[in-house]
Amino acid sequence: MNHAEIAKQAWEMMVRDDNPMPPGIARDWLMDNTEPSIEGGAAVQFIAFAAKTDALQARPSGTDGNMLCDCVGDLNLLAASSYLHAILTYYGPSQSKSDRAWIVWAEYAQKMIDLLRELQTVGV
Repeated sequence: MNHAEIAKQAWEMMVRDDNPMPPGIARDWLMDNTEPSIEGGAAVQFIAFAAKTDALQARPSGTDGNMLCDCVGDLNLLAASSYLHAILTYYGPSQSKSDRAWIVWAEYAQKMIDLLRELQTVGV
């Protein structure tokens, strides 16, 4: 498996509902399971890219959320939070089924941003 595939596994372990892996442990697991080994900062970036890919695939439809996902991939979490707020402002008041899907996605995006913030704080 390549680094991206292993990072995807680390991300999936972080966001699973049952017994999620703490971000620092996921980063260490990624560093321990890649060959050649990667440094902490690169591990964080690989996990952020896996999160971005996951979020893009989970979007309900269209291109809304692209900028948020790009910010996640770049670990620009302040900007990602701003885009998330814009999505919630736009879709939040609506009760339509398609707009409700965006609210569910936004809840996932908030979890993603929170986990990546925690991952950044564990250091490199």
